[in-house]
Amino acid sequence: MGCEFLNSSDLNRRYPFFSKNSTYKGIFHPNSGYINVTVLMQALQNLTIGYNITIRTQEAFLELDPSVSETENHVRIFTNRGSLNASKVVFAAGPFSRSISENLGFFLNMILWELPTMYFALKPGNVTIPTWSTFGGDKQSLYYGFPSPSSDRPGYVKISPDFIQDFSNPLLYPGDRKNVTDPWLIKRTTDWVTNNIPSVDSSSYELKNFSCLASFLPDDGFIISYLPKEIRYHDKLLMYAGGWGMKFVPLWADILGDLVLNPNSTKYASYLPDLSFDIANRWSPINILTPPVNETISIMANKQYVLMFIILHAFVKNFH
Repeated sequence: MGCEFLNSSDLNRRYPFFSKNSTYKGIFHPNSGYINVTVLMQALQNLTIGYNITIRTQEAFLELDPSVSETENHVRIFTNRGSLNASKVVFAAGPFSRSISENLGFFLNMILWELPTMYFALKPGNVTIPTWSTFGGDKQSLYYGFPSPSSDRPGYVKISPDFIQDFSNPLLYPGDRKNVTDPWLIKRTTDWVTNNIPSVDSSSYELKNFSCLASFLPDDGFIISYLPKEIRYHDKLLMYAGGWGMKFVPLWADILGDLVLNPNSTKYASYLPDLSFDIANRWSPINILTPPVNETISIMANKQYVLMFIILHAFVKNFH
């Protein structure tokens, strides 16, 4: 991959942004960087022009019409704006994937971490700041940051934690988010910045007024697959779920598109076992013996969420 391994002396010389901690070592990739999500989404949207693709925003998926026979070549979707028929549907709902799964008849075993976005004030000086992430030896020592040009706050750089306080108590649904940063997480991060990033003022930080929801499967992998064969309409419904996926969006989109168009001869066939629902503990059926993990949130209540889903190769036949 063209990576370069850096010892502590290399890090101190090349990136004085970090402290001179002799225990740190690094891996440098010359082509690494960051993704401008706004620009990426606009670019992907522009690619749809001229391909008979309709983008419908602020629309809630409610349920499938169970009266449609599985022998038909389409499914019927009910939304808060009516209904439509589609030959294939791809659900790419991010943190809402668990709610989607329950409306489709199964439990997706996916959890959420509510993470803050923190910005720290730069001290005076001309310091080179890379796109970076650091692993300090345990699950609660994972931090990452971006260079100054990527910041939407002049004079500040983004430095954020990549963990939560209690791994045994994650969120299950986006509706559970508080949009309030855990004080323990703030202190943990500011203490780490004080000891490791001398080029910023750890006492001068700002928080975004909303949190980021990171979604995880039990094995920390991704699902890009048709639904399990036990689920009704499984051969017409696909799902993408789990993991930190933004950096892979172009690749994931190509895999999903190929699965829609060439389900029995996809060029990605050798990779599909690692992206499958068949991996242990990724899902379970809904029945009277397996109630929702969070019994205070009913499946009917979940239908009220506004969910984002993508319809690829949909061949819309009817809309009311």
